[in-house]
Amino acid sequence: MEDPPLGVDLLEAWLRQAVEAGHAGGWGEKYPRKVWYRDQDGETIYEAREGSPGSGEYHGYPLQPQQEVQGLP
Repeated sequence: MEDPPLGVDLLEAWLRQAVEAGHAGGWGEKYPRKVWYRDQDGETIYEAREGSPGSGEYHGYPLQPQQEVQGLP
């Protein structure tokens, strides 16, 4: 089963919230290489990876339930 698409506005808000909360790592010159966000129900963690270095464009996906991100509440 495929996940439903999420709107650009929602995804940008998630990225902003995650970066502001310090849930980012591997900073390049301008942007973090990875960003993590836990959704509202607390069950799903999303990881976004920067596409081209310095582009500020991200590709994201949900992590598997057994995958945890150290330091993410």
